[in-house]
Amino acid sequence: MQSKKTNIAFLTLVFVLSVAVMTYLGLAGFKAGQEIDGYTYVFSPNQKTAGKVAGVAVASAVVNIDRLTGTTLSAEVGITETTNVLEALQEAAETYGLSLDVATSSSFGAYINGIGEMKGGQDNRYWLYYVNGQPGTVAVDKQAVRPGDTIEFKFEQSIF
Repeated sequence: MQSKKTNIAFLTLVFVLSVAVMTYLGLAGFKAGQEIDGYTYVFSPNQKTAGKVAGVAVASAVVNIDRLTGTTLSAEVGITETTNVLEALQEAAETYGLSLDVATSSSFGAYINGIGEMKGGQDNRYWLYYVNGQPGTVAVDKQAVRPGDTIEFKFEQSIF
């Protein structure tokens, strides 16, 4: 009988401590959706990384698609610490209902062959990307995106 009372006392203590910790965190002002160090923390049961505490850092970047018609499509996209330029473009394209033609080179990685009706090779133009005004130097699936980045896709004349 003593062992049963000890177990009940232990479980009660664990419960009370758990409630106290959760109350403290709530009173300390930490809430889902709060911005800390440039990231907004959200809680999701669909975590990609097992074993992490239930916070997934989410920030944003801007993707601009220059359509050569005087119209630039712009979308703010959500990013995580592992988002690359291709994933950011895919989210922006989905926002505007644009199809993407992504080609992959085994030695270099992915590149954009077409966005919407504008396909690489038309009038000797190809899709090039820039991050914060600087031309991309690696494949779109290899270039990381950081919070606040501006990514531009331009359909430019080839110099070759």
